[in-house]
Amino acid sequence: PGDLKREVERVIKDANDAGVPVRAVVVSDSDSRWPGEIGAKAAEIEKTCLDGKVPCMILSCRSAENYLPDDTFQQWANEPDNVNAAPQVEALLRLTPEQRDHFPMKGKKATGKGIPAVEKSDAPSRQRELFAAVPPEDRKVLVGFHDHIISLFRRHLAAPSIAALDTRDRRGDLRRLVSIVETEL
Repeated sequence: PGDLKREVERVIKDANDAGVPVRAVVVSDSDSRWPGEIGAKAAEIEKTCLDGKVPCMILSCRSAENYLPDDTFQQWANEPDNVNAAPQVEALLRLTPEQRDHFPMKGKKATGKGIPAVEKSDAPSRQRELFAAVPPEDRKVLVGFHDHIISLFRRHLAAPSIAALDTRDRRGDLRRLVSIVETEL
């Protein structure tokens, strides 16, 4: 989100300097660790967009990766190179929809990601409460995925159906985003 804020500021400045309207739509992860939270960087992006009159969509889920449908994860885990990820994918698919929306997807190799980060004593109580019911065997494997997990959208783009995306996107964020883009065309 920090790089995105700088890019939005640059686009706004360039348009203003050229005396033309800003032609952009901004989408940002919310970085929300529980329902209703918006991370500080996402809030800064939202304010920058509001001030610059740029349409902006802050995702309800923690990150774009949280919108990946079940069958996309299952197809990925079934690939020969990813069979070791199958237990984590199975555990991910057992999360409640709210837990899944706010699960820290990225950062497998980084210390303190996934459910282990939520279990730390300095994690916010609302985040700990959200994941409190996750069984111990799932906690052990829910350590987050590699940082380029978003590539599943590109590699398996043909796989997710509209129905699968709608099921995963319980709040209609993706349809709202399409509507914003259509309005700006």
